[in-house]
Formats: sequence, C-alpha cells, structure tokens
Amino acid sequence: MRLRKGCIAVIILMLPGCAGQDVIIQKQTEMESRLERLIQDNKSLAIKVAGLSAEVKELNDQMQNHSGSIQELKQSALTNHSEGKEAYPANRLPQPRQSPATKIELINDEMPSKEENKNASDLYMKAFGLYSSNNYPGAVKAFKAFLKKYPATEYAVNAQYWLGECYYSQSDMPGALEAFRQVVEKYPDGTKAPDALLKIGYTLIAMKEPEKARLELTGLIEKYPDSPAAAKAREKLDNM
Repeated sequence: MRLRKGCIAVIILMLPGCAGQDVIIQKQTEMESRLERLIQDNKSLAIKVAGLSAEVKELNDQMQNHSGSIQELKQSALTNHSEGKEAYPANRLPQPRQSPATKIELINDEMPSKEENKNASDLYMKAFGLYSSNNYPGAVKAFKAFLKKYPATEYAVNAQYWLGECYYSQSDMPGALEAFRQVVEKYPDGTKAPDALLKIGYTLIAMKEPEKARLELTGLIEKYPDSPAAAKAREKLDNM
C-alpha cells in the first residue's frame, strides 16, 4: 500500500514538469514567430529602400548628363567669343552624352524581378500573419500556395519551416514530420535547417519514437554543433 502511494506521488510530481516543458516549448515558438516577423519586416523595408536608392541614382545620372551637356555648350560659347568663329561646324554641334531613355529602359527590364520579390514578400507575410494569429488551417493553405508559386525565392525555406510549425501546433505529427524533413532535404544550407532537425526530434518524441528522436537530435549536434538548436538538442537529450 505504501509503495502504491509512493508511485502515485512520484507521478503527480512529474506531471507539472511535463506541463512546464510544454509551456516552455510553446513560449519558445511564440518568440520565434515574433522574431521572424521582425526579420521579414526588415527585409520588406530593405527592398523598398533599394528601390528608392535606384531611383535616386537614376536622377543623379540624368543630372550629370545634363550638367555635362550644359558645360560643353558653355565651353563652345566661350571659344566662339574668344576666337570669333564657330567652334563646331553646323552639322557637328555638341550633343548630349546619352539619352536617359536607355537607362530607364534597363531599369524597366528589372522591374518584373523586383515586382516578383515584392509579391512573394507580401504573400509570405500574409501566410505568416495567419500563423501568428493561430489560424493554422488558413496558414497551411497560404504557405502551400506560396511554396507552389515561389519555390525559389529567399522566403521559401522559412515558408516550408513554418508550414511544419502549423502542423505541429495542430498536433498533426505526421504532417509536421514531413514538412520539417522537406526543410532539411530541399534547403540543407538554409538558416532553418538546424531548427528543422530539432523539431524533427521533438515531433518523433511526440510520436512515441524516442530512439529515432535520439538519432535525429544527435545528428543535429554533430552537423551544427555551435547552433542554438544544438544547445536545445543537448538539453533535450539530457532529459530523455
């Protein structure tokens, strides 16, 4: 009887620890979401600043062209006045260096690429906004639509990772496992690869496969030993 009461007491003491760990993981995910939002806001601002910088450079080039032409005309007038004759034959009057129209045309050629980047950024932020507001089904659809339309943009690896987080938050562990594995397989050099390996470990633990989880977490530590994800993996292994 005393042994049974002792076991019950140990189980009761362990329960708050498990609940506390889940809360820590949830808080960690929320903090990562906020950091991701700040990063993407900075990227969007950088794109706008780059566009404005290009326009300012174009205006400066045009001003330099006009300034050069005016300088040539002034020099011609001074030469004519001092020598009392034409400095240029009628058919060889100084011409402006190059019409700015050519440069404007080149900038227009780049516009589809910039527009595509802007559209990709907008669609990504829409999907991430749905995730941040806990609309996980809507975020899943939005991230999938993004990956289908913009698989090669800089946001693709993040979209794939947060797709996994959407599934994980809905306790769809098979979906989460597949999404996180896609991050590692498609974007092995991406910034989200260590985090994806960590979440693969967490997902396998939730799926009651601790040995597989241990292998994944150990592999993470070996491949990315200095990453924050590796530190979390070591902590997780110590508590398994």
